Amino acid sequence: MNPILLIVICVAFIVSVVTSLIVMKMKNHKYIALAVSSAITAFILVSATPIVYSLDNGIFQNQSIPFFINLGIYNLIYFIPVIVLINYVLIHVMNAKKNPKSEQHNHENN
Repeated sequence: MNPILLIVICVAFIVSVVTSLIVMKMKNHKYIALAVSSAITAFILVSATPIVYSLDNGIFQNQSIPFFINLGIYNLIYFIPVIVLINYVLIHVMNAKKNPKSEQHNHENN
């Protein structure tokens, strides 16, 4: 995969994780944090696609070597659900660490 694409994907991931953690601390609601991080991820990756394409048209030419190169122009857009899934898991783990009483209460009732 091209280094430009990897940089864009990593930046989108880092910005998304940071904003989801900030929103989670401010609002204390994991679905609001997930929605905000999903919107930011989608905005960054969708807006970066034409910019990267205008820099180098050869990046998005379909080649039949590995899977991610074969995606063509949809390469960045493909990573939106991947990053959202990772954010969901991180938010869920953070919420579970923050509220262990609710899980402990569920185990006591069973």
